[in-house]
Amino acid sequence: MISEKDKEMMDVMARGGKKKANPQVAKAKADLIKMMKEYGVSSEAIIQLGKAGEMVLTDKSLYPMFINKAIELGLADAEGLNPAKPDYQVIASMITSAKLLEEY
Repeated sequence: MISEKDKEMMDVMARGGKKKANPQVAKAKADLIKMMKEYGVSSEAIIQLGKAGEMVLTDKSLYPMFINKAIELGLADAEGLNPAKPDYQVIASMITSAKLLEEY
């Protein structure tokens, strides 16, 4: 008899090592891709900014670089973003969006 763990491993192998699709994750990714198409934003831009956001989490002094990168990539405007005070919701959104595009 095949154990539950072995069944899970066989399932992962059948999917080529990719994670099992979660309907909520799939919807979030579809919504993200739709928004990207509407605004003409590339996945590379989102991934670049997500990586910059990860760097900000380890060193707050990099936040102005994060803002400049977001503006340069057309993902933000200077209005409403304070270079002296990191907006962790914006950072988290970019990191999460990048992970969606990279992993799923």
